[in-house]
Amino acid sequence: TSYTFNETTILGNDYDRVATNNSKLKFLVGLDGYSGGRNTAGSDSLFASYTIFKSGLYGYNDDETPNTDTTAGMYIGGYNGLIVNSLTGVKIEGGDITYVTGGYGYNGGESTNATYIGMTGGTVRSIYGGAGYSTTKGNRIINVTGGTVSYSILGGSDSYSSNSTTDGVVNGSTLIYVGGTAYIGGGTGEVQGVEAGSVFGAGGGNARSTQKGTVNNSHIIRI
Repeated sequence: TSYTFNETTILGNDYDRVATNNSKLKFLVGLDGYSGGRNTAGSDSLFASYTIFKSGLYGYNDDETPNTDTTAGMYIGGYNGLIVNSLTGVKIEGGDITYVTGGYGYNGGESTNATYIGMTGGTVRSIYGGAGYSTTKGNRIINVTGGTVSYSILGGSDSYSSNSTTDGVVNGSTLIYVGGTAYIGGGTGEVQGVEAGSVFGAGGGNARSTQKGTVNNSHIIRI
């Protein structure tokens, strides 16, 4: 069944965001921004699904250490098989999130915008515009003007730990803007083979394949 809707979810609150109190709301594993159905955004918004983070811990264990499973944190656009016909997005104003991942389930064309990630505050370990390791399509837009990304920003998919040599391809292009008061880096060592402080227009991968993590075109604006 297909539906038309505009869904907005707000997690946490401004009071705790300003106080940097993230202990009142905790998700041990992760969240799906969108699940199920070949749905389309209504006329009220560009987004079929849009999530705003104010405060809280997302993808952290009971002792507040990060869950290192790369599905932890926020998976915006739905997993493989959960198809969406419109743009999905997230805005991070506060909170601590392990991973923010654009997701798989986009049903549009390669030249259509599929995922938007905006960040003005808070802390994220790593941002991936694409999926975890599935091949997907559509443009990915990442706009970071505040907060801290302690490891890396990748416009494409992760695919570092996947077995197939063709995993993690985004059939679409990426645009990454980093400016304002944003800080990229500060983490120790690497996450998924990428060292802290890195900003890649494409995705991750490994030495077994030159195709993993590729995108059609990428653009990075860093001020």
